[in-house]
Formats: sequence, C-alpha cells, structure tokens
Amino acid sequence: MSYGRAVQITRILGLALAGLYSIAAIAVLLADRSTGQTVVGVTLLGSGALLILLGHHLSARSPVLAAAVVSVGAAVGAFPLIPLILPPIAATALIAMSFMLARQPTPAR
Repeated sequence: MSYGRAVQITRILGLALAGLYSIAAIAVLLADRSTGQTVVGVTLLGSGALLILLGHHLSARSPVLAAAVVSVGAAVGAFPLIPLILPPIAATALIAMSFMLARQPTPAR
C-alpha cells in the first residue's frame, strides 16, 4: 500500500469514526437515561470525536503527536460503544493505521 493511499484510508476511517461518535453522542443525549449516564456518554463520545479530528489536523506538523491524539480519541470514544463490537474494531484499525503512518518517513514532494 502506498503512503498516499494509507493517508487517505486513515483520514476516511477517522472521519467516519468521528461522525459515528457524534451521532452516538446525540443518541445518548436523546435517550431516556439517568443524568449521570447521559453526561458520561456525551462527554466520552464528544471528546473522542474532537480528539480524532484534532489529531488529523495535527498530522502535517507532528505525525507522532497526531497518532497519539487520534489513538486517545479513538479509544475514549469507543469505550461507551463496546457492546456494539464494530466501533471498537474500527477504533483499533484507526489506531494501528495512525501509528503505521507516524513511523513511515514522509515522501518528498
């Protein structure tokens, strides 16, 4: 897989996961749950989505810092969605792709 293709796949997966976390945060907010569960769910999902987007923004400046921020965001956002199986698998793939890209040298332009 070429570097450009890996970057493209990582960005698409990150945006999809951030979108999923945002939609899930809205669903948790609208669900009939206790106040504590709602606050924790919205906080974890919202911060996960925000950290993923922030990490993608930082990827041009510091790939290692971007991989760390994306990894924390993916893990934090996946925590409330563990029973659904697919979001944690996607979060794991995003973490692996982020670190793979951070370890590769950036090709010359």
